[in-house]
Amino acid sequence: VIESMGHGRFGAVVSDSTGNTTLARKLLVEHVPTIIALADLCHHISNLIKDVVKLPYFSLAIKVVRGIIKYFHMSHIGIADFAKARQQLNIGHGLESIGKTRFGTVVHSSVSVQRCIPAIQKTISFGRVKSDDFRDYYRSETTSQKAFNFRYGLEQLIKIGSPPANTLTCLEAVEVMAADAYFFWHAMIAKMTEVLLDPGNEFPVEVQEDILGILEH
Repeated sequence: VIESMGHGRFGAVVSDSTGNTTLARKLLVEHVPTIIALADLCHHISNLIKDVVKLPYFSLAIKVVRGIIKYFHMSHIGIADFAKARQQLNIGHGLESIGKTRFGTVVHSSVSVQRCIPAIQKTISFGRVKSDDFRDYYRSETTSQKAFNFRYGLEQLIKIGSPPANTLTCLEAVEVMAADAYFFWHAMIAKMTEVLLDPGNEFPVEVQEDILGILEH
């Protein structure tokens, strides 16, 4: 195809970093030296998010997020009561599902749960929610240790996960150019490092080291 259309019509080639695609990219650039080889930045960011959300430190928050979303997607009574609660509280957007391979959705789903906590609490107050495994994490009492631990972990997950998740959303736009990818990548790394090392966010030292290791990798 490149030979038939002319080398001058192609400026760059992009692929993920699997063995076959990396080799194909390398061979193509050797054959046509004017073509620039670019890695698939969205693929790298998605893997970065995957590595971060797999850390044991965030396991409770993600478990509870998955559990409550699954419940409301499977319970007709829960769906109806949740919609009623959101309407009463003027909360427009509902819960967002977590995709199997789109790891940025873990962060977006967490944001949706955080936004809807008042509606979830109100839904539980109606008395028809039977999800005993997760309702304790949404208690409104300030003395609830379970609820505090969940919301604290959820907030930290959102703080560290939002920069890469939002960057991924921006870079998946049709109009993005190579220069935009460079800019967003460095802005994302800078913001994640700032969030991670901010004493006010209180990330444990071992978590800081784990995430910094992921960023450096």
